[in-house]
Amino acid sequence: MGSEIQKVCAGQFQILDNHGEAYHGFSLGGILKIQNQDTFTLCSLSSSAPIFSLERDDPRPEEELLVDEIKVLIAERMAAWGTDESNFAKRMNEVDPNSLFSTSLNSLTEAIKGMPLEVREHGYQSLLRFIESAIQTIKLSGEWPEEVLPLADLI
Repeated sequence: MGSEIQKVCAGQFQILDNHGEAYHGFSLGGILKIQNQDTFTLCSLSSSAPIFSLERDDPRPEEELLVDEIKVLIAERMAAWGTDESNFAKRMNEVDPNSLFSTSLNSLTEAIKGMPLEVREHGYQSLLRFIESAIQTIKLSGEWPEEVLPLADLI
């Protein structure tokens, strides 16, 4: 019995329920609270950025493509750190999830706008509209940061 709090960095996760059913998701980081009770363990993940469901029975093509593209951005930054994996992991754990999300949205917007039209027509045009809508919604809510750093400066 007791509880534990851990900071987690961006990545895909899997949660198993008490029946052995797995649930998959993707987070840009946050706080994981683990509470152990006599008959169960309760885990809750909170984040300043969205937490995405990756369940196959809940298809949202734009969200799935967004998560895939964010994973690519993170993998590219990891590659840029070379063999310095421990410092990359430390840096990822220090990054504010909302900053990572806004930076990722900006980076993807620039990348998609730079794609040839033939490429954009294969799902990226709808992803661009989805991202622009998300940015607008976040700005209207007052949650968009004043300054959005380039991804290379953030991680």
